[in-house]
This record gives sequence, structure tokens and C-alpha cells, in this order.
Amino acid sequence: MVTESRKRTITTGIIDVVLLVLFIGAAEPRPTGILWHEWLGIAFGVIAVVHIYRSWDWIVATLSRVFAQQTVTTRFSLVLNILVFVSMTLAVVSGIAISREALETLGIEWLTNNAWRGLHGLSAEAAVILVGIHIAMHWKWIVNLVRRTPIAGTVEA
Repeated sequence: MVTESRKRTITTGIIDVVLLVLFIGAAEPRPTGILWHEWLGIAFGVIAVVHIYRSWDWIVATLSRVFAQQTVTTRFSLVLNILVFVSMTLAVVSGIAISREALETLGIEWLTNNAWRGLHGLSAEAAVILVGIHIAMHWKWIVNLVRRTPIAGTVEA
């Protein structure tokens, strides 16, 4: 029998995989083209909001203890998550601001100024580095999740 806690962990893992796939798909516009790059980025932003909503209890609990005694790992994780959030938010918002095709299909015209384009490039590059660190930091959790999923065939009884 799978507990509610386990179901939540698996759901979180699935959301994380979807985020990673969208992130990788949107990270470089040349292979997909600008239209797909923009739509993947927008989809990433939407799923990221879901991810943050589902993590809200951890966010609030960790922030409420920010000045209390915490492990170095917890503090580093908090700072890293804040940096990932800021870089991703800047990348998504600036990406929407400079959208050339996705929003045009909806009849919306935005900005085409170089400052937004520069912010988008810088924040997206920072996000790639920070997400890599984030994945490395949670690698044990990822491996354990994969090992214990029904797909892997080692579900606990």
C-alpha cells in the first residue's frame, strides 16, 4: 500500500521531471525554434508556480527558521532555491516581455528592447548553472525516488 506521503513524493517527482524536461527544451531556442522555445518557457512558468505552491509549507517553515539554528545544507538549500526562483522568474518574465511569436499568436504585442533581451539571456544562463547545482544537491533524493517507483519495479510492499 502506498501512503499519502509517498504519493505526494511521487507527484512531486513527476512535477520535477516535467519542469526539467520543459527547462531543457526551452534552454536553447535553436533546436526547437523560437515559437517552441517561447511556449516551453511559458509552460515552464506555469508548472513552476504549481511546484512552488506544493512546496509552500517547506518554504514558510524554512524562512521562519532562517535565523534559528539550521544545518549548513538547509541554509545553502534555501539560498540556492531563492536564487533559482529569482533567475527563473526573471527569465520567464523577460522572455514573455520579448516574445516574438508565442504571444503574437494570441494577438499580444510586447517589448522588443535590448535591455529585456540582455536580462533574459543573463538570467537564463544563471538559471542553467543554478539548476545544475540544485539537481546535484538533490541527487540522492532523485535516485531514491526512481528506485522506489512502480516503473522501476521495486515498490515497497
